[in-house]
Amino acid sequence: MKPLISCVLAALFATPSSAQDSKPATPDEAAIARWSSFGYGMFIHFGISTFTGIECDPGNLPTTTYAPANLDVDQWVRVARDAGMKYVVLTAKHVPGFCLWDSKVQWRGKEYDYDIATSGNTTDVVAAFTKACKQYGIMPGLYWCLLDFRNNSVPSGQQWNAGKLPDDFFQLAQDQIAELIHHYPDVGYYWLDIPRTAGAQQRSAIYDLIKRLRPGTVVLFNHGTDAPDRQMTIEQFQAAWPTDILNTERNPAKPGQFKPEQTWEGGFRHFGYEHCDTIHGNWFWAAGDGPRPLKELFSLYQKVRAGGGNLLLNVPPDKTGRIAEADVEVLLQLKQAIDDPSAFPDPLNLNAKASASNIYRNDPAYRAEVAMDENPATRWATDVGTKSAWLEEDLGKPVTIGRAIIKQAYPELQRVRKFATEYQQGDEWKACYLGEDLGTTLNARFEPVTARRVRLNITEATDGPTISEFNLFGK
Repeated sequence: MKPLISCVLAALFATPSSAQDSKPATPDEAAIARWSSFGYGMFIHFGISTFTGIECDPGNLPTTTYAPANLDVDQWVRVARDAGMKYVVLTAKHVPGFCLWDSKVQWRGKEYDYDIATSGNTTDVVAAFTKACKQYGIMPGLYWCLLDFRNNSVPSGQQWNAGKLPDDFFQLAQDQIAELIHHYPDVGYYWLDIPRTAGAQQRSAIYDLIKRLRPGTVVLFNHGTDAPDRQMTIEQFQAAWPTDILNTERNPAKPGQFKPEQTWEGGFRHFGYEHCDTIHGNWFWAAGDGPRPLKELFSLYQKVRAGGGNLLLNVPPDKTGRIAEADVEVLLQLKQAIDDPSAFPDPLNLNAKASASNIYRNDPAYRAEVAMDENPATRWATDVGTKSAWLEEDLGKPVTIGRAIIKQAYPELQRVRKFATEYQQGDEWKACYLGEDLGTTLNARFEPVTARRVRLNITEATDGPTISEFNLFGK
């Protein structure tokens, strides 16, 4: 079977104008191709920050602060499998320096001791995690952060962009990564965060260490930014070089921006693309931080896949050590949507022509059209002091509608008190839905009507209303 596998892998990376056409893929190319085929993975932010509630925790609290009462690592991976995910990345060490395994490496004259061995729950989470991944057919990945507020002796505030790790911490990074590779050999993906704290030679040494100890392992140095306005090239990722994966956070690349094969230093290099995002507003679990709307998550998945990337969706376990049932439910619903996209059609008014009675300071960033772009980060806004306003859409032709989804920006301000969804019939506007006290998201259903022009008419507001989405659907 080996010749057949080599031929298949070579075909995956064939370059018509290159002499590489007949060459089999290298171990790294084969690993990147396999990783790229996964499409969808789970990020798990879990550690002492789960219990302090501070994402960038300084690591100054005792290890007993970490104390999950009902730790169920098996559940994490089982949920990932059931949700259709093919790989999972666990935060083995985040910025506080707390390790989810019992590290035995030497650090400043003694065994490293800021880990689970002296904590409120001594379970080797990394061991349980890799075991569960093997059981459920999931590829395990580990996150290790080069930014470390507890152990990195760079002055406070300078660590983020230090450009060189202190010698002792650089040695710790190599020792702990080597320890992880030795004790958990099934790990196929290393996700290294905040690489700009290190120098280029230090990053290369860590990259080469992983490749030498475990050939074929996929390595990512996190670039940690939105997608650029132009094509994603190696030159733009030098702060995270070397890397096998080009990646983004929060705002994914558009179709055509990522190219899996690029020329660098006189030769071809092959890359994967990954976009990491979170099911909540926060990376670590926080009280009251529930999952984002299903439609929003589905749209994110579609955008990432259309851009040629894998979606790494963060799902943080809570203080008990389990993924919350609300998150599980949304993940399973998201899988249904992925398996059957017809269940989540695009809005009938997506990117429709629109106008409004008022626009905040006449700023085009707040124009009417942005309320129909399915981007929760944009919004139609009105001037301060506005007590009534309307947002009108031209669908281009008569369309039958029976549902409207309205999302109010800054719902805690409770600005919109009375409103109506209206359609134009002749020269007259008629209401198909009347409402009061618009909250965060309203799913308004009404008897189907057919019209070309539809509007959201806000008849009473306490101050300038602002709407992030006004979407129309059929019956």
